[in-house]
Amino acid sequence: MKILYLDPALPETTSGNSSTSTRITEHWRNLGHDVSSLSVRGKLPEDEAQIRKLITGSDLLVALHATYCHSILKIWHDLQKPVPLILIVSGTDLFEPILESGEVSTEFSWASEESSRIVTLAAGLDAYYPEVRRQEWGAKTRVIYQGAEPVKWNCQQYDPQQAVVIGHLRSVKDPLLPVRAVEILREKRIQEQAALKDVRLTIQHFGKILDLNLKAQMESAQVQLASGPVRWQWNGPVSETGIRQVMSSAPLLIMPSLHEGGANVVGKFLVSGLPIVASRVAGNTGILGEDWPALFDAGDPQALADLLLRWNLEPQFREQISRAAKNLADQHDLRREEQRWSDLFGELGISGTGN
Repeated sequence: MKILYLDPALPETTSGNSSTSTRITEHWRNLGHDVSSLSVRGKLPEDEAQIRKLITGSDLLVALHATYCHSILKIWHDLQKPVPLILIVSGTDLFEPILESGEVSTEFSWASEESSRIVTLAAGLDAYYPEVRRQEWGAKTRVIYQGAEPVKWNCQQYDPQQAVVIGHLRSVKDPLLPVRAVEILREKRIQEQAALKDVRLTIQHFGKILDLNLKAQMESAQVQLASGPVRWQWNGPVSETGIRQVMSSAPLLIMPSLHEGGANVVGKFLVSGLPIVASRVAGNTGILGEDWPALFDAGDPQALADLLLRWNLEPQFREQISRAAKNLADQHDLRREEQRWSDLFGELGISGTGN
C-alpha cells in the first residue's frame, strides 16, 4: 500500500510533531507499506498538478493537524476523495480554537467530517467534539497511544532533587508555571527554614523559545533562579538523544501545559517507569488517567509547588507515582502502537502488510 502522509513538522526542528511523524511513518514502513511524506507548513510544497498526482497515486492519505493540512485536503476533496483519509488529532489544532472561542475550528470540523477515521493520541478527546457531531465522529475515532523505547537509568532510584520540563516555550505550554512554583518554594523555605532546611530541588527546562513574548521573562528567571537550594535553569533546545540522556538520571517530568493532545514525552517517561507531575488537562489525563496521583489544576503554581514539595520530602509519594508509572508502561510499548496502526488499516479494508 502507498501511504501519503501530510507532515506538519517544521523541517530541521525537534518538536512533538517531528517525533510523532518520524515514529509513525517508521511503523508504517515496518508493516511493509510505501510511505511518502509531504510537508504542509507554509505555502504548498509542490505545484497543484504534482499534489494531485501524489494523491491519486496513493492508496491512503494520513493528515496530522487539520489546519496545517487544509489546503492539501481541499485538493483531495476536489478530486472526489479518491482514497480514504485518516485524520490524526493535534492538541493545538483541537484545543487552541476551543480556548479562544469555545468551538473547534472550521478546518478541524471539515476534516473530521470528511475523514474515514480519526486518531487521537490520548483517550477522551472526543468529549471536546461539537455535541451535534460527537456521536458520529466518536464512532470513527480510535485511540493510538504513542510508543517509545525504554531508557535505562544510570541510578538505582529516583532523585527527588531533580525535575525537568521538556518542550518548546509557547504560552499554551505555560512554561512560566514551574518558574512561579520555584518562587513559591523559595519563599516557603525562607519562612519555614527549620522544617524545610533539607529541601533541595533543581528544575531544568529544555526547549527553544517559540513565543518571543516569553523571552524577557525567561531570561530574567534564568538570572534570578539559577542558583540556591531550590532553583530553575533554562537549557535551550535538546535533541532526541539529549532527551534520553536527561532521562537516564531518572528525573521527575513536569507537564504544566494549558492543553495537550497527548504529548509523546509522556509516553517516553511512562514506558521507562519514570515519574510525572502533570496539569489536569484532557491530553494528560487521557494518558495518565483521572486517578493519577500527581495532578494539579492547570495554571495553579501553588498546587504545583505543593506537589513538588511532597515529591521532595515524601518517599511514600514517590513510590506511589512509581507504581502508577510502571502500571502504564505497556500502554506505550512500540510494538503495541504498531499493532494498533495495523488494526486500523485492517478496519479500512487495507491489509496489515504492504503490497
